[in-house]
Amino acid sequence: MSGSNDDDDLCAQILDDNTDHFARLGLPLVACDPPVVRKAYYSLARKIHPDKNSSSLAKEAFQVLSDALDVLYERESQADYLRELLRDNDEVNEGGVEGGGDRRDGRKGKKERKRPHPHCDDWKKKKKKTKGSTAPEWTYKRWADVKTEMERRENLEREFVQSKSTASNEREALTIMKRAMKICRQLDEDAGCPPTFINPLWAKLEESDTLKQAKLPDGWEKIILHPPNPNNIAAIMAQTRYQYRRKETGEITDQHPVKEVEARLAYARMQSTANQVDFEVDLGGFIKELQDYLHEEYNYEALDDEINDLGCV
Repeated sequence: MSGSNDDDDLCAQILDDNTDHFARLGLPLVACDPPVVRKAYYSLARKIHPDKNSSSLAKEAFQVLSDALDVLYERESQADYLRELLRDNDEVNEGGVEGGGDRRDGRKGKKERKRPHPHCDDWKKKKKKTKGSTAPEWTYKRWADVKTEMERRENLEREFVQSKSTASNEREALTIMKRAMKICRQLDEDAGCPPTFINPLWAKLEESDTLKQAKLPDGWEKIILHPPNPNNIAAIMAQTRYQYRRKETGEITDQHPVKEVEARLAYARMQSTANQVDFEVDLGGFIKELQDYLHEEYNYEALDDEINDLGCV
């Protein structure tokens, strides 16, 4: 444990009333991503936590540093704080700052600001916990607790990035799947398949297109039923259903009011069950089934590079 003058100086810098939360964490006065804020906080917390620093200022400095984390870690509260801080700085600059002060409220200038920073007590009471925030209150007394919390946040950040990457990859895979379906359908039609034919591999596409193109009779409206809590984007596409309501009577039916359209939809749904793989369950496996069909029936390989780049086939 340390207790040098350097430690006292570091704690005093953090406790300086003329220091904003960005400066406390050593961050530039711009929007910062949560991982950047967390790392900056953790680096300083290791030096000033009372378990590691014997300075009489350590406890208070650590609490103020943790207040900075609370405000800056959540994107919404950080944006509010930054907006108010920059507005406050602009007012100071308009009044003139001696000694070449910069936008950081006179850190380099000789003239101190007249107004308190937005990290003052009133601002913290109003902004500390943003609506919807999941950040816990900082009541830790042990360094081990702080370390555990930082690891928890790091894991959540990693999971967030992975979920965004997964969703992006899935959207790309669905886009390629739809293109492959359209190519299959076009090649089947060009090969002479009758208009009534629906290949199971593009049956879901046919159902979707039929629903889009078919017009409702006068006096009817369509009700879209999205699946409850879908696991993925494919589930939304596969499970979305429609009902139809007669406006005059309020009658609701699952069947399309036009019999010919309903017959086409029913046939497409029946055909889609004949696939070896359900794309909602195994999107990569279904795309592979499409790819194999294109190879075997039409020697079509133009999509191979894009499909192989997906990494899920």
